[in-house]
Amino acid sequence: MSYNLTDEEVKMIAAMSYGQNRGQGDDAMLHTLSSAYNRIGKNEWRNKTVPEILQGGYYAVSDTSTNTGYADAMAGKFKSKDDENEYKRHYIKASAMNRGTLQPTSTQFYFKQPEINNLDKKFKDKTDKSSGFDFSLVEEGDSFMTKVGGKPVKFRTFRYK
Repeated sequence: MSYNLTDEEVKMIAAMSYGQNRGQGDDAMLHTLSSAYNRIGKNEWRNKTVPEILQGGYYAVSDTSTNTGYADAMAGKFKSKDDENEYKRHYIKASAMNRGTLQPTSTQFYFKQPEINNLDKKFKDKTDKSSGFDFSLVEEGDSFMTKVGGKPVKFRTFRYK
């Protein structure tokens, strides 16, 4: 499946993935890129643009005060040649998904266990539906390990049923 996004939209997705996963392995990159592509035109993202999808679901895009990777990549201003090369790896994979030569995983969401616990509790407590999540609507996919703050962290992936 190809997505036929513009080059600018592919750059946005690559920059988001770079911001979310700098210095992490290919597994984290693949699931992050997949989650963005798997949201396009589906469910609550049906009528949203790529920038709207990214702004609403990824810390690298919505919180640029603490994570500058997305903004750096979009501006083409990298702190080092290694950072620039890292972004290029994300762009190559994002372009391949756009063309259909790299198939995305089924991932639409990915969370660390503490995030799952918090979202599930908020939903069940009915305190604030906008910040909770109904996990009965999704099925679990693969999990992947990556480093966050230098420490290994397991992420669990989900997709709508």
